[in-house]
Amino acid sequence: MAVYDRALSPDEIMAHYRNGKYFGYGFNYGYIGDGVGDVCDNCSTIHNPDQADADGDGVGDLCDTDDDNDEVADDIDMCPMTSIPELTVPSVKLGDNRFALIDNDNIFDTVSPKGEGPRKFFTIEDTGGCSCEQILAANPGEQKGHIKFGCSVGIMEEWIDSISPLNF
Repeated sequence: MAVYDRALSPDEIMAHYRNGKYFGYGFNYGYIGDGVGDVCDNCSTIHNPDQADADGDGVGDLCDTDDDNDEVADDIDMCPMTSIPELTVPSVKLGDNRFALIDNDNIFDTVSPKGEGPRKFFTIEDTGGCSCEQILAANPGEQKGHIKFGCSVGIMEEWIDSISPLNF
């Protein structure tokens, strides 16, 4: 219960109502009693009085099933906290048939080869939530040239095969 030393203005009363501080017949301290009204609670089904939201997506950390917002659920994400766009790959420029996450989508970008050649397509889901940077970090002997120009088709396919649950 809130106690004030003055009468609240109509705007203050409405602000409390919209925030879930007062709801119907009594005070609403949040569905789970964390002191945050349900209307403003970023995780109204789990007690989280600090309202932590590390990735700023509006979903509280305790309720967030994808902490890095790469569209791969945390429980199956092989590389938590993926940065999109990538921070260090490519360090020079994206090469032909080389792959990196250089814009804000979850599709690996590439430069198509001139003429014939493999026309591959990879998504963040294909790589288990891992960026080229993270794939290279997991395979330290494979970094030559890949950091400069992006991950090769071979590196991408080897990684995907290695994380596949049905690895034949």
